[in-house]
Amino acid sequence: MKVKKIVFGGSAAAVLIGVGFGFSNTIASEEYVSIPNQDVKAEILTILEENESVDENALSNLRNFHYISKGALQNAEEFNSLSIQSKNNENPENSSLEGLQGMFVEDLAITMPIIDITPLAQVRGVKSLSLESTYFDLGYTHGIRDLNALESWTELESFYYQNMTRMGEVEGKTPLLDISALSNITTLRNICIETAGTLDPIYLSVEDNNYETTLPITLSNQFNGVESWNVNSESPFYMEPEYEGDHQQKMSDKLRWESIEEGTEYLDIWVQIQPRGQYYIADIKIPIIWE
Repeated sequence: MKVKKIVFGGSAAAVLIGVGFGFSNTIASEEYVSIPNQDVKAEILTILEENESVDENALSNLRNFHYISKGALQNAEEFNSLSIQSKNNENPENSSLEGLQGMFVEDLAITMPIIDITPLAQVRGVKSLSLESTYFDLGYTHGIRDLNALESWTELESFYYQNMTRMGEVEGKTPLLDISALSNITTLRNICIETAGTLDPIYLSVEDNNYETTLPITLSNQFNGVESWNVNSESPFYMEPEYEGDHQQKMSDKLRWESIEEGTEYLDIWVQIQPRGQYYIADIKIPIIWE
């Protein structure tokens, strides 16, 4: 076993090299990040390879061991724009965003089966974010449950998210129903969300075939003042008017289905909200288990 000292952008660390060996366990986690996703690594390598100031040893270790110093990733000029595309979906690491922590990026576009955006919590300087988790040709559609990782993004101006397939296939997917984390981002002016997925199943019987639930969507402050939501369903559906005799029905917080036919597999909900040029669109299904 041979030990060498390799310099990463000015910082030194002891590493183990040779076939079958990765980084030494002595490397401090606060100085380096791992980039397990091959597509993320390839895009970052392409940018770093064009920067003559990045040490060749650092690039070599990123290629061979998937590690890079945080200092090499924090060049705002080099990473002004970062676009990542991937179709790897079999291994969770292949869709990982690990390695983006600590980066300064102004325009970030990610097109891959997205499951976890937690690493984005430590990305800084982003003004435009696009997250697209849909592949129309292959049908892969994953999703995230909330946007909590973005709540400290004080410079964000534009946000786009999609995990809705062209054919409307939503079974087993995760819909983005809670966007409240965007509420305190005062710079945010453009929100476009297209999401789809299934909720937890409900249990019905022939004797008890009515169902009522609270609309499971939590919007952000940017949607305050929306007077009505366009909500419809293929199943028997009820919208309460704001008051008796109101022909311009406004959406209450209740969804109600009555006399659901035995054997029905899903209750379907389609929600569309479009205030001031922004929009939130959701295609949601609630699976039924008949007892």
